[in-house]
Amino acid sequence: MKLDPDDDHDDVARFCAIHEASIDRRRAIFQVFRIDNPVDLDDEVAVRAALDRLAEASGYRPPGQAWRSIAEPQALRALDVLVRFDQAYSSQLVGDEAAAALVAGFAALFPEPRSWHTTATFEERQTRIDRDGERVTVPLLEATGWYGMLTGATFDTGLAAVSWHRIGMLWFADED
Repeated sequence: MKLDPDDDHDDVARFCAIHEASIDRRRAIFQVFRIDNPVDLDDEVAVRAALDRLAEASGYRPPGQAWRSIAEPQALRALDVLVRFDQAYSSQLVGDEAAAALVAGFAALFPEPRSWHTTATFEERQTRIDRDGERVTVPLLEATGWYGMLTGATFDTGLAAVSWHRIGMLWFADED
C-alpha cells in the first residue's frame, strides 16, 4: 500500500501549528494521506496494516496489535476532549466552539464509510478541570488505558480515521 501526502487541509493544519507553538509541553500531530488502493474497512488485518503504515509514514513507531476500533460517537467525543484539554492536568487549552469546529473539520476529511481507531481506552468520568481560573467538576470521556505509544510522550493519545481512499490522525503528545 502506498500513502501519498494529502496537504489540502489548511484549517486543521494551521490550528495544529498554532496550538503546538502556543503550548510548550504539547504536540498536536495532524497527518492525512491518500491511499492508492481502497482499504476494506471490514478487514481488521488490512485496516491495522494501513494504520501502522500511517504511523510509519508520519515518523512514529507503529503500535501493531495495540490499535483498537472505536465507535464514531465515542471517537468524536474523545477527540473533542483531547483537543480541548491537556492530558496531564486536565487544563482547558481550547475553547468549546473552536474544539467542536476542529473535530468536525477533521471528521469531514474522511468520507463515509469510515472507521475510527485509537491505542487507548476511554471512560466517562467526573473530572476536575481548570476553567477560567476555577476548578470545576465536569463529566469527560477520559483516556484511562494506553496499549501502544506512537510518540513516546508521557501522555500519548489520539484518533485515527480510515476511509476508502484516505487515512489520517489527530494525535496529542503531552508532557507533565
